[in-house]
Amino acid sequence: MTLSTTCDTLLFELATQLPSAFSVKRERDLCLIVTPFLYPDNTEISLSVRGVDDGRLVLSDNGEAFDYAFVNGVSRLAVRDRAQKIKSHFQIETEDEELTLTTSSESLAAAIFTLVQAAQDLGNLVYQEQP
Repeated sequence: MTLSTTCDTLLFELATQLPSAFSVKRERDLCLIVTPFLYPDNTEISLSVRGVDDGRLVLSDNGEAFDYAFVNGVSRLAVRDRAQKIKSHFQIETEDEELTLTTSSESLAAAIFTLVQAAQDLGNLVYQEQP
C-alpha cells in the first residue's frame, strides 16, 4: 500500500468515524492527524500514523507529550515515572520518549482517542507543583 493510498484510506476512515474537527496531512513518509484536543497551553495535539507490513497502523505522538512536559518545567524523572503509569493504564507503548499505539484501521478512532488521552495525561504534569 502506498503512502497516498494509506492517507486516502485514513481520511476516509476518519471521515466516517470522527468529527470534522480533525484533519489529516501527508508529511514525509507518514500521515499527520491534527486533533481538536489541546495541551494546557492550547497547543493542538497531533499524532502521526504509519502503516506496518502486517496491515496494522502505528500511531505516535512523535515525542510531543514528553517534550511539552519537559519544556514546561517538569523534570525528566517525573515525566518518565508518569509515562510508565500511562503505559499501563492506557495499554500503549513508550519508546524513546514517544507514546505509540498499534491498531487496525477498523479501530482507528478508538486508538486516536486513547493516544490523545495519554498525551493529555502526560501534558497535565505541568499542573503539579514542582520542587
